[in-house]
Amino acid sequence: MSVMQFRTVDSPVGPLTLAGKDHRLMHLVMLDQSNDPSRGGWQRGDDAFSGAVEQLEGYFEASAKSSTSSLIWSEHASSAGSGKRC
Repeated sequence: MSVMQFRTVDSPVGPLTLAGKDHRLMHLVMLDQSNDPSRGGWQRGDDAFSGAVEQLEGYFEASAKSSTSSLIWSEHASSAGSGKRC
């Protein structure tokens, strides 16, 4: 019988706990999430789910860049409408 491994990583939305068996991600748990799964028998695996962690980091990095780009575009558009030169 395989063991449920878990790993907790920091993210812009707070700590995320990834858990699963046999290298298969089965849970992505957020802080104060309703319907929190039972963690009985889970074993910490600080290197577990490295691929999923890389994907989450890429997602949050792209999301942050997109937010910054939107903010810059919004500022540019409002200054252009007011007659200011950029």
